[in-house]
Amino acid sequence: PGCGGSVAWHINAAWPTASASLIDFAGAPKPAYFAFRRALAPGAVRLWHQADAVRAESADGTHGVLLRLLDAGGRVVREARAEGRSVATLDRIRPGEAAYALAESGPSRLIRPLPAAYRGMDPRMGRSGLRVTAGKPEAGNFGFVDLTVEAETVVIGLCLEPLLPGAQARDGLVDLLPGERHVFRVRLAEPRDWRASFRAVSWHDLG
Repeated sequence: PGCGGSVAWHINAAWPTASASLIDFAGAPKPAYFAFRRALAPGAVRLWHQADAVRAESADGTHGVLLRLLDAGGRVVREARAEGRSVATLDRIRPGEAAYALAESGPSRLIRPLPAAYRGMDPRMGRSGLRVTAGKPEAGNFGFVDLTVEAETVVIGLCLEPLLPGAQARDGLVDLLPGERHVFRVRLAEPRDWRASFRAVSWHDLG
């Protein structure tokens, strides 16, 4: 319902320049591509703030929605559930009570920071801790490498930013809790080391 009438207009860029395209001139998806894909996916979950409350709902109501408040270390502070298309609500949030809101509906997940006035000054909010290991993908994916990312902190909007033309990631904008892993399938421009082809960035790096 939040994307009714949306159209993907500027899908790709034809030459190397700063633009509003979803795919760059070399064919690599930008973070906006993954955001657009996630927002329009069946079963997408919505999450928003309203005054001193946070609310979430399932776009199609198939799985209902689980809404949680998390502290800066990822520990659950409070939670609420709603079935179908009902809206889950956690209200009367106190300053310093929590740092993040998490909404899940089936396979869809969003983690978002609470407004600065509510999340407090916990130093864990300022960094994104990751461990990355590379490995070969299964047969039939010639030219690709699997990068396994393990989160040491809460990680929001994790992307692998291409540093060289030819580098591509098949996934992006991933939200992780401490101890969780995600496998990115990537094409490397420089086959000897993934770090020459990508830089791992997240909301914490931008904030």
